Amino acid sequence: MLVADGRITIPLGKVFDLPIQFGKIIIPITAMVVEATSYDILIGNDWLTKARATIDMDARQMRIRWKGRKYLILLDLERGIRPQMAEDNEDEEP
Repeated sequence: MLVADGRITIPLGKVFDLPIQFGKIIIPITAMVVEATSYDILIGNDWLTKARATIDMDARQMRIRWKGRKYLILLDLERGIRPQMAEDNEDEEP
């Protein structure tokens, strides 16, 4: 199996009914467990179909239809993205 960091790994197993929570909504999914050091959890796309999710990147929103109800989730597209540190030019002579 090819994982998000580009390595090939053997799945350690499968977890059923793993609860994925968005606000008050909890959607159970089936997930493969793999050894990884570059992320804590990575959710594939199967849950989007299960949740009947629609993502609008321009509006930065996701609509989920779950158990007969509709939910609107605001997306934070910048969370976790940190600007690069400016180069330190102290060592250079003018």
